[in-house]
This record gives sequence, structure tokens and C-alpha cells, in this order.
Amino acid sequence: MTRASQSREAMYRHTQTGWLLIVLLGLGIVAALAIPGVRSGPGRWLALFFALLLLLFHSMTVRVSPEAIQIWYGVGLVRKSIRPNRIRCVRVARNPWYYGWGIHWFPGCVIYNVSGFRAVELDMGERRRIRIGSDEPEKLREAVAALGGAGAFGILRRNSHTSGSGESPCPRTRSSAG
Repeated sequence: MTRASQSREAMYRHTQTGWLLIVLLGLGIVAALAIPGVRSGPGRWLALFFALLLLLFHSMTVRVSPEAIQIWYGVGLVRKSIRPNRIRCVRVARNPWYYGWGIHWFPGCVIYNVSGFRAVELDMGERRRIRIGSDEPEKLREAVAALGGAGAFGILRRNSHTSGSGESPCPRTRSSAG
């Protein structure tokens, strides 16, 4: 195996299914088609819209490789790629319930998630953060932290503030308490 092909291999890959979203959109499709007299008009278009949302957002996959952290939903039409050299630090966080699911923008933070409240927060500097929802945030954090190696880009190393837990020295935010 060549060095180039090794670098393209994923260090981490995980798909999380949005079961609640699947159930709710499925019920929406059934309800839209079950409305008497609407099956041929607006109900059909509403059911088609729900089916499209289901196809696009039924799951979220995260792939970590030396080149990028990639996030994509469902069949892959909605995606995001993050260059590892832009990350200043990484840590496990917990989203409050009102952050919701999907793709959300909050002041200084973009959230990508499909289910649950646990996430990994990437501090991109300049008061910009990205949160990636995960049902296994510790594994995802370890994979992202491994991209820094022994200080390869000097931002994911342990320091005296981490108490040996392996967490990065990110400042804690109000919604990050684990």
C-alpha cells in the first residue's frame, strides 16, 4: 500500500441513524396521503416533500481522514468538509435540547446532528465553532485529536490543563458541560 493511498483511508467512519426523524417524517407522509380529498392535490405534494426530506436527512455519516473531516446526510447531497489544519482544539460537548436536530446556525457556532444531544466541538478560532453530533463522541474526538499527532499543527496536544484525560485544552462554553 502506498503512502498516498494510506492517507486517503479513513481513521474513523460512523453513520448515525435519525430514527425519530424517520418515524416523524414517515407519519407525515402517511397523514398527508390519508387526508380525504387531498390525495390528488396538496397532500401529494406534502407527502413528496416529506419523502425528499427523509431521503436527504435520514442519517448522518462522519468520516475522519488526514485530509478532511467530512460530514454528509442521507444519500450525500448535503455535505460539509472541514480541513484539519483549521482546527485549534477539539472536545466533547452536550447540546441543549433547544438546539434541535439538523443543521443549525447559532452565534459563533454551526451544529450538524441527526439525533441525540452529545457532540464533538471543533474550535476553529476567531470565535467560530463547529459541533458534530454523535452517539459516540469520545471515539470521534479521539480520531480528530489524532490528526494533530505529536503537535503536527500544534493545537491538539495535551497540556497541563487537561489532567491526563486526553481532552484538548478548549475553553468550556455554557452548553458544553458533559
